Amino acid sequence: MVFEQQSYWAAVVAANLTEGAPIIGPTLAYFMRGGPEVGVNTLTRFYILHIGLLPTLSFILILLHIFLIRLHGVTELYFRGVEIKKEKRFFKFFPDHAISELIIGMILLYLLTILALIYPIGLGPPADPSITPEHIKPEWYFYSNFRLLKLTSLNVMYLSVLFFGLVLLFWPFIEETLQKKFKLPELVSVIIGIVFFLIITIFTVWESFST
Repeated sequence: MVFEQQSYWAAVVAANLTEGAPIIGPTLAYFMRGGPEVGVNTLTRFYILHIGLLPTLSFILILLHIFLIRLHGVTELYFRGVEIKKEKRFFKFFPDHAISELIIGMILLYLLTILALIYPIGLGPPADPSITPEHIKPEWYFYSNFRLLKLTSLNVMYLSVLFFGLVLLFWPFIEETLQKKFKLPELVSVIIGIVFFLIITIFTVWESFST
């Protein structure tokens, strides 16, 4: 297995950024590289991470998500003055829930397959550690983080992404408690979601047009 130029330098930048994380950064970077430098061991680590660890973690989170839906039910769309009966929040797992999830999954796989066939990704030139590309930018889904890094500092970017990521993950569990304690309006979650979506969109578009 060998690197191509873009993937090699992307791995170098990712490892260097990881190394700058507070406290555990150097340890995580060494683990990512599989040693002190990016090399063959790095490819092995990335391969195992992307075909083993991350899919397994995603599968566990999806199962947790479905379990919570079955436990608490779904949130019905309602309007002021309209009462939603509690039994409408729950529906049969089979065939209703199982079939709907299967259909959505098959549609996504179909679309991804079509996109992969229409826009295939080929290998670029072989990696050359002695030649640094003039412009190194992450993939588009990291543009918002990259713009935040440019506007602030490495530590601020790390702490911000970590904080907002944890808030996003645990928000369903703390929303009701915050609403009861601080008397927050019911639309606060929608407003917060819209604000964060706009911020990420603005940062992504901003970085996409930067040089």
